[in-house]
Amino acid sequence: MSINRMSKVTLCLMISAVCVRSSAEIRLLSPAEGDIVPLLSENQKKIKEYDTPEARKAAIEADSKEEKIFFGKKAVWRHQIPVEFKWKCTDGESAPFRITISEKPDFSDPVYAFICEYQIKYMKYPSDRISISGYMGNFKIGQKYYWKVTGFSKKGVKGVKKTESSAGSFMTEDLPPRWIALLPVHTAPRNIRDLGGYRTLDGKRVKQGMIFRGPELNGGSFDGELPRYCRLTCYDMDLFLNHLKIRSDLDLRSRAEIASMKNSPLGKSVNFFPNGGLAYEGFFSQDGKQMTAANFRVFCDEANYPIYFHCQGGL
Repeated sequence: MSINRMSKVTLCLMISAVCVRSSAEIRLLSPAEGDIVPLLSENQKKIKEYDTPEARKAAIEADSKEEKIFFGKKAVWRHQIPVEFKWKCTDGESAPFRITISEKPDFSDPVYAFICEYQIKYMKYPSDRISISGYMGNFKIGQKYYWKVTGFSKKGVKGVKKTESSAGSFMTEDLPPRWIALLPVHTAPRNIRDLGGYRTLDGKRVKQGMIFRGPELNGGSFDGELPRYCRLTCYDMDLFLNHLKIRSDLDLRSRAEIASMKNSPLGKSVNFFPNGGLAYEGFFSQDGKQMTAANFRVFCDEANYPIYFHCQGGL
């Protein structure tokens, strides 16, 4: 073979290699474009089929004994199930990965879900791998979301190579309630839900992200004088203040439980309404009527929204 011919072959091979390299990408697999993603497990959906509280309680107890697992976590009734994200790496990209989620197609309000530090499934070749991760992202119901994946691979002394997928989209299933999940530490409040998302008789929807119901954010006082520990982590504080954008904390606990609290556990930037009082039959007493009126005044002021209101357990 002549030198000129060898040079041409070498040049063609180099061009081919560049073309293959430049076409490498992270390909989104699921949720696929147009998918409707469930947020409630089947046991939560079926609970509406039972007519009595006794039947619902029996169903919950029976289901709990089965210990159903989602992504290594025991299924619980008061959580969204994780959304499964799956993508394919075509150029040897490796962890960490960042999943960016947004309600807007231009990603102008991004939520950086997490960084995945592992690979789940390898295909025939190491450079052809599929990553899969579950994320409980406090998604709104009946909402369209856009998502993309960014991979960061080390490239020797030149630093980090960044590879980003094209954007994909999916819809969340239009079934309430919308559960809100905090970090699963032993002190974290449970049973938090958005009271929005429900359909009205005329087909409209109660606006999401305005009123949240849940349990106490700090422990009730032992002695009626000193408030107890805050139950929130730094992540939880960020969720309440920057994601849910809570402006008001309506605390329905008794004066003895609240003790000497002057501010919300969420900080001084949040309006604190310690409107504790009587419960159940106590609502019909004179004090109960005054407490109810004070609570309605909180809800009637648009400046107070979004509102988190709670007693001790949040039932």
